[in-house]
Amino acid sequence: MAFLSEEIESKTDIVEFISNYLALKRAGSNFKARCPFHSEKTPSFFVSPERQIWHCFGCGLGGGVIKFYMLIENASFNEALEYFSEKLGLNYRKTEKKVSHQKKEILEILETASKYFENQLFKNHNQEILDYLTKKRGLTIETIKNFRLGYSLPSFDELKKYLLSQGFKSENLKTSGLFIVKDDGSFYDRFRNRIMFPVFDMQNRVVGFSARVYEPRLKPTNNQDEIAKYINTPNTLIYNKSKVLYLLNFAKKAVKEKDEITIVEGNMDALMSHQAGITNVIATSGTSLNNDHLLLIKRFTNNIIFSFDNDTAGRLAKERAIKLSLAAGFNIYVLNPSYQKDPADIIKQNPSQWHEIVNNKKKWLNHLFEQKLQEYPINSVDNKKMFVKAILPYIKVLQNPVERSEWIKTIADTVNVDEIYIREALKIVPRSDIIETTNEYAYNYKNSSRPIHYRKFNKREIYEKYLLTLILKYQTIINHELLQLLDPNDFSYELFRQLFNEIKTSVTKNNSFLINNLSKNIKEKISFLLVETELLNLKESKVKEEFESTVIKLKKEKIRDEINNLRQLIKEYTKTQKFEEQKKALIDLNQKIKELKFK
Repeated sequence: MAFLSEEIESKTDIVEFISNYLALKRAGSNFKARCPFHSEKTPSFFVSPERQIWHCFGCGLGGGVIKFYMLIENASFNEALEYFSEKLGLNYRKTEKKVSHQKKEILEILETASKYFENQLFKNHNQEILDYLTKKRGLTIETIKNFRLGYSLPSFDELKKYLLSQGFKSENLKTSGLFIVKDDGSFYDRFRNRIMFPVFDMQNRVVGFSARVYEPRLKPTNNQDEIAKYINTPNTLIYNKSKVLYLLNFAKKAVKEKDEITIVEGNMDALMSHQAGITNVIATSGTSLNNDHLLLIKRFTNNIIFSFDNDTAGRLAKERAIKLSLAAGFNIYVLNPSYQKDPADIIKQNPSQWHEIVNNKKKWLNHLFEQKLQEYPINSVDNKKMFVKAILPYIKVLQNPVERSEWIKTIADTVNVDEIYIREALKIVPRSDIIETTNEYAYNYKNSSRPIHYRKFNKREIYEKYLLTLILKYQTIINHELLQLLDPNDFSYELFRQLFNEIKTSVTKNNSFLINNLSKNIKEKISFLLVETELLNLKESKVKEEFESTVIKLKKEKIRDEINNLRQLIKEYTKTQKFEEQKKALIDLNQKIKELKFK
């Protein structure tokens, strides 16, 4: 297994792989991004292409591509090995648990079903449905094929019979989400007489479906009011509607490039937008936006444009989504509300108009402010109270204190009161008016634990860390002779001491040190050091001087630690009347003070 994991790490371009998940930006010889494993506004997540590792200086996590995949996809080690082996064409003996087998089987079933639905849509007897999508809704054949739309027959068992004929077992079909399973164990097709919209994960794999009923083919005996317009795949081992956004896999590149994402409500709105050339658009597909969705989006951008319907349900969904997004630290924009049509209808009629609408986005809080001023003109005490009450819940959830303070000042000036009154009113905004959200935006990955170095380093440890980065970066300059200035006991932090020991031993024996010779376990623990090494940029003529001066600083901190320890000992000996020990400790203390003085 160790050999396989090393082969995977060596054959995978870490920058290319991680860029599928995050908006990486070049930072010298490295790349940086906002960390997907904790909430942050300033990027502290670094990727080193030279070392093929990543590290976040904010939360302390780090490692190689396998570790990243395990955390971002909530996968086990065996599942990660299987994924990369299949991707790279490597031989992998499947020793993973039963659940991994089930996941793979479900993916195969869904991919086969998706192709089946696609084929059905293009059969002659279903031409009317293809005409509906192209002539009435405005989709092109190219769009339909690119996004793999399909059609499910009205039958209760056509899909079931087809998948069984392809060799899939009944028990596996029942776990796919494609069928409704009865109490007696029998099952039948979930999706019948519906236009099928495949839902993809970030690896472009079909993980579920959103399905719209095709009304013209409903039988007259059907009560159309009782038939849901849209139904979705229920949660399965591989599909969780709270963690998937429609078309994000297609939109992520454009989102990273434009540094903004537009969220619409319907599948057709998103598809038509992509067809019109605005490809940083995704859809919620009838699912309420939640924290997990925002975590996905935050990998790529911090700017969200909302385009929700103007009906009551759409307004309520938008208000909730905006509060949640503001609380998560996003910059929120909205489109001109004077356009009453859905994006899909606007695009069908005039694609350039949709471009104009999106390009003229407006900051949400500015829009809200103007809207509420019109609703509650500042000409009476009651209107002032209603105006403030309408605005404050959105100000309450703002994460940036500077932005919050500016809005408090603006509101106070508008209603002509002192800021202190607005601040007091902010404190008592009812909890029912605030969207509850967690500030700890972190993935619940398997076997999660703090990395060994997840701690603040004290002054002495900072010097230890800096010396090691100098040694790792400038191995040809910091030779055996310079290493003799240090002793393993100079390092108080066990990991640093262990690393220095290995370096010094290797240099003594071989006159050189290779990072690749370290054990995988140690390499992962020092991933943060290796990334910091890449960030170092000293003139070579200054390296020796920098190293020697830092050694002196470290030695001084070591003596200060020893002095503090001796003083503590003297206090204890005084309490316990151990006068001989106290006398010896005093002599040692004086000696250490002299050492510090002459360092």
